[in-house]
Amino acid sequence: MQNQNQNLSETPNETKLAKHRASQALRDLALAGVMAALSMVMCRFLGFPQTGTWRIDPGFLPIVMVAFLSGPVWAGMSYGVADLVGAAIFTGINPFITAEKIAIGVIFGIGFYRRSRLGLPRILVTQAVAAVVCDFLAMSLIFTFCFGTPVKVAFATRAVNAAVNFAMRSLLCILLDMKLFAALRRRGGQYFGSI
Repeated sequence: MQNQNQNLSETPNETKLAKHRASQALRDLALAGVMAALSMVMCRFLGFPQTGTWRIDPGFLPIVMVAFLSGPVWAGMSYGVADLVGAAIFTGINPFITAEKIAIGVIFGIGFYRRSRLGLPRILVTQAVAAVVCDFLAMSLIFTFCFGTPVKVAFATRAVNAAVNFAMRSLLCILLDMKLFAALRRRGGQYFGSI
């Protein structure tokens, strides 16, 4: 009886808003899942080398899409799932590396979520934070403590890796902003709400 009274007290606008939120969550989940799969494939098949203390790969691109359209939580979860599945199939799961991937997704989401235009300063700052905090510091410590890589070797190789990833990610994000995100903005939010 009380449940019926509660339903009667909801206004049509509240019901419409609840349906919109549920629909948006379903879209975000679908986008995150598809982009996690794409990220895993891009990382494992287009990244090089597949072993060692450094790797260059374009697997971050689908995560940038999730970050732009759905935000930091979805981007972090998507990158974490991509790493877990890829590692389970190819190399073996390391929870610290998965946590580092989740952090990169969250950083991308904080920097890129629903911005009218990303712009060069925002791209550079976001990529610099990801490169320094995650690619350099976190991964150097992971390789040192989890894999026994000598500290100097880990920090030297991860510094080079972070610099190369920073340049590559920044350039590709600039191209994404100029081409793909601009096209999405012109479409006017039919899929992802008003940007």
